[in-house]
Amino acid sequence: MKYLLVTPEFPPDTGGVARYLGALAAEKDTRLAVASPHGPILFRPDWNFWPRWLPLLWRLPSLIRANGSKVLIISHVLPYGYAALLSGLPYVVICHGLDVAAPRRRPWKRFWAGVALRRASCVVVNSEATKKIVLRYGVRESRLRVIYPPPSWDPAEVGERAETNLAERYNLFDKKVLLIAGRLVPRKGVDVALQIMPKVKERFSDARLLIAGEGPERPRLEQQAVNVGIKDSIIFLGKISDAELRDAYSLAYAVLYPSQELPGDIEGFGIGAADAGLFSKPVIASRTGGLPEAVKDGVTGLLVPPDAPGALLEAILGLLSSPESAKTLGEGGRRLAAQRTKISFRNAFFEALL
Repeated sequence: MKYLLVTPEFPPDTGGVARYLGALAAEKDTRLAVASPHGPILFRPDWNFWPRWLPLLWRLPSLIRANGSKVLIISHVLPYGYAALLSGLPYVVICHGLDVAAPRRRPWKRFWAGVALRRASCVVVNSEATKKIVLRYGVRESRLRVIYPPPSWDPAEVGERAETNLAERYNLFDKKVLLIAGRLVPRKGVDVALQIMPKVKERFSDARLLIAGEGPERPRLEQQAVNVGIKDSIIFLGKISDAELRDAYSLAYAVLYPSQELPGDIEGFGIGAADAGLFSKPVIASRTGGLPEAVKDGVTGLLVPPDAPGALLEAILGLLSSPESAKTLGEGGRRLAAQRTKISFRNAFFEALL
């Protein structure tokens, strides 16, 4: 059976969705062809008018014929669900969280997302939390499959990395590094972490907050770092390479995921939590969305209520005060990451389509 995956996000994009989809094509597999702005099959329409996705409607038939595809796979139910409905092929929808939460706020988007989801032969979701949202569209539960994302790298890709590049650049040797990795948007709760950092510094003067990622919130967050008075202890890395991101995880004492609950938005899973486990790093995360499925409370990390700075502060101080606890949780994360490899993910995905 040959499949065609059509997606706006795919490596070298570095977001969680791109990494998730990249894992499907991490090894050469003649079953799967990928059409995206970055390839392997380039879909980059020269179209500057709204809606930007419209050329897909007339490009898709030729893409299907060229690859002999029998099943269409789409990521992002809207807008690609429109093309799937018109393709004439059975199709599968991959849902990540925000892509199904946001359309519920507008009646016409809710209607068309529901049509596309209900007519899909299979809907693959990244967590039970995302599954609950999809069920609200009237999708039959028998057509839903929960498949957890794997870490961004396999253990063999990580290896023993020297902590020199970022450590030297930002003087992080012998520092207690707290890492946040992800797109800088309100849902990520980076502002909550910045709010409590002065109190963390009161107890641990060697604490540093490392923020990896870009996004529209960056200017506001940089100003907040100045306002709280510890700008020198907050490091904004911006968009970094895969190698630098692995270095950042290696340097971290703990990884923070202080995600927030917002209308029409959700943390569908939290692939960064899976990545932290690969590096044996404990995670402190909000108990929201799919994060409780990515972080096992008391086993791979600690869960705190969303938008609760006091609880987040207490968890951070507790781990910084107890290296043995941090080590134990990190080892738990490593064991969980070893179970969720890219190979097992791909196998589970294609088995779900049979």
